[in-house]
Amino acid sequence: MANLPPNHFLALPRPDHGMAAAGMFDTSTVAAHDFDVDTRTGFMPPEPPLTRSRSNDALASKLQIADKVGLTQDDEARAARWQAHIREVSAQLQLPPVLTYADDRAPACTRAGQSACLTLFTGTRDEEEFYLASARIELRGVEALTLMRSIMDEAFVSDAIAVRRITAYLHTLAGVVGELTRILAAVREGCDPDVFYNAIRPWFRGADSDPQKRKWVFEGIELDATLQAPAELSGPSAGQSPLVHALDTFLGVDRYSHSNFLAQGAGSAPAPTPTATFSSAPGTNAVPFLTRMQAYMSRHHRNFLRHLRSNPRPLRALLLEAYNAAVTALKVFRDAHVQIVALYILGPSKRGALVAKQLKGTGGTDAFQFVKGVRDQTAGALLKGDGSSVRMTPSMTGS
Repeated sequence: MANLPPNHFLALPRPDHGMAAAGMFDTSTVAAHDFDVDTRTGFMPPEPPLTRSRSNDALASKLQIADKVGLTQDDEARAARWQAHIREVSAQLQLPPVLTYADDRAPACTRAGQSACLTLFTGTRDEEEFYLASARIELRGVEALTLMRSIMDEAFVSDAIAVRRITAYLHTLAGVVGELTRILAAVREGCDPDVFYNAIRPWFRGADSDPQKRKWVFEGIELDATLQAPAELSGPSAGQSPLVHALDTFLGVDRYSHSNFLAQGAGSAPAPTPTATFSSAPGTNAVPFLTRMQAYMSRHHRNFLRHLRSNPRPLRALLLEAYNAAVTALKVFRDAHVQIVALYILGPSKRGALVAKQLKGTGGTDAFQFVKGVRDQTAGALLKGDGSSVRMTPSMTGS
């Protein structure tokens, strides 16, 4: 659309532009601050994060962990205070008290305007590049959010002009998703698979991906009757990306990609709603993995996805070819994700001394089978000429 001449009919404003009919739903909020979605940075924070806490208590005293040998009573008391603060903040934010996708994908602009991460577990450039690849995807996805809003505006009218505009917007959206795929694949240029698997990935391990099945203990939680121990705590996962969820939901792919295809006989389920107990989600196969991962997003971003789900647009019925182009681009994006998992998890695991029968992702899933299944399910949203969905077979998915 950006390359069209100014007098092209698709570039001309509508005669009724800016005049919302009485009682019409305000679609402009699809990228508004109501959902903490910035028009410039999308799901990423518009301002750089704090480089240090405003409270010097923990930093100045070099806060010690309470179970470390040789701590003084003052050290233990100080640690207990900060642990209590973390639990209270988690409850207030309606998030589980665990590292999430959003926590390590919020870079600050440093190094002469270059993006760099403030907090690293390993201090390696590989770890930083791994985070920044996700951040670049989220930032490039801002145009996708803008296109979604434009499509929603046009879908209200659904006349011949609207159909032509939506067709152009969907093809542009497919191009944006194609760029996301290239950004994802470029992670290989800065992050070595063996460094990731052996040095970085262990820091992401959640309670449900621990091979020893060890339970996390929240000391002192019994002292606050309003808090409960989380039922489960998954590690940060690409499945927590609000942008990818938004693409799924907007295109109606979520009914396929969010299904519980790895759980025999299980179907889709509504997104879990975290409460003040900061429990992440039920520890059961009843809730599909991608749906459960929404509990690890900010509550505003969960509301954004809920808004998209509650205001569906008949794209599948209106524009078969353009719709399929957008879904195909999303499927290719997930092809790249399958390749990344094979490169960064399967390959290094086979080179190691021990190979688990079922490689767990940081979110607790069977890593390779899961991303391959999501890819295949995404392709199932493609439409045939008669408007029905394509039925996927192994030969069509490259399995």
